[in-house]
Amino acid sequence: SSGINAEWPLRPGMQDLAQYTKQDPEKKRRTLEEFRQTVEGSSEATTLLQSWGLEVSPSILEVDGRKLQPEQILIKNGTFPCDARKESFDNITRKNFVIQSVDISNNYLIVCTSRDVTHSNTFKDTCARVGPACGINIQANGKVVSINSDRANDFIDAIRDNVTTDTKIVICLVPNDKKEKSTDCDSALIPLL
Repeated sequence: SSGINAEWPLRPGMQDLAQYTKQDPEKKRRTLEEFRQTVEGSSEATTLLQSWGLEVSPSILEVDGRKLQPEQILIKNGTFPCDARKESFDNITRKNFVIQSVDISNNYLIVCTSRDVTHSNTFKDTCARVGPACGINIQANGKVVSINSDRANDFIDAIRDNVTTDTKIVICLVPNDKKEKSTDCDSALIPLL
């Protein structure tokens, strides 16, 4: 898991963010008040806000609210309470079996650029290690297809050329977030990630 965290720099940032989003309401109020005072005490920040026609309110708006009970997550052996302030959803799902899963085994396809083959192998190993703990039969020997460019048509061609009747899922590891990286897998009825 630490290898994945090193390769995906967003993860530590998300953990830093969680220390603020998972606070109880009183601590959030104190943090916002400290932020307000910091901004108010900075002549540079005040000047910048005034140049935009903005100002920081002298107090935090108080609203009435209610505290809801933790959500119940439906798992194979019943339900599990999910209190987001105590445990993250991904930790809960890793510790409990899913209700029902497709038997993926080694019948999956990963399409990636040649420079992302190492990431695809890390992904396969992680799935093989974490999946069974959740009740998902996925192994580390799925097929990896390496393509030379990140063009959408190259991904589509690789999928068409390599999907078989046994393929349960196709995973595309794309090196960027271009929106055109989608394809029509309806004819093969294959889930595409």
